[in-house]
Amino acid sequence: DFRAFNDELYDKKNLHIILLESYLDLQDFDNLKFDKSVLDDEWKDWKKKYYISALSPVSGGGSAQAEFEILCGVKSILEYGTEFNRLGTKPIPCLPNYLKNFGYLSFASQPLYGSFFNIKKAYESFGFDEIWLQENFDMSKKNNGWLSDESYFNQHFKLIEPYLKKDQPILNYLFATGCHSQPNIVNNYNSLKVSFNTSLKTQNYLNCFISTSKSVIKYIRNINEIDSNNIF
Repeated sequence: DFRAFNDELYDKKNLHIILLESYLDLQDFDNLKFDKSVLDDEWKDWKKKYYISALSPVSGGGSAQAEFEILCGVKSILEYGTEFNRLGTKPIPCLPNYLKNFGYLSFASQPLYGSFFNIKKAYESFGFDEIWLQENFDMSKKNNGWLSDESYFNQHFKLIEPYLKKDQPILNYLFATGCHSQPNIVNNYNSLKVSFNTSLKTQNYLNCFISTSKSVIKYIRNINEIDSNNIF
């Protein structure tokens, strides 16, 4: 519990948190057989060496609930719904506000408009110094109505890059929506070729998951080239 830590923080590494909407790692399926070469070796190594991910079993708007739990470190009090819709701009003791005490500059980003689940006011309440939403991104490269993860991560890296070269430590939080659950998701990733013969929709999701994995790997590599002493 970060609230119990009141001493000075000496090794102020940059902290990056990535939340992926409607994403599943193909390595988590016990009985799914596919050509493992479609997964990057680095992704497989991370999975084997670290606990790099966790699943939040929510639906129908519950992603904002997962955001609250990750950024504030406490369980949602709601069986269904989200604290985001109940927040104004008054500061609450979540991770961005806490890290201000140690000189951190914090960023929040997702390619949606500010009133969507009240995200702009919620992020302000959490204490994010800079908030990048739909108006900050080129939204032309969409998948099923949502900005593709490839485009989102490429654009976000350009936004965050200048701050990686400064001395001030940062908290960098990203929410990606490229594989958002919809009944008519299409496969825009023709080069990936993951096949699932009994369900075209499932096949398209699997290819989307692979594409997102590749986008995250590229994003992390780009950051590590500038700053390898960080935490993801």
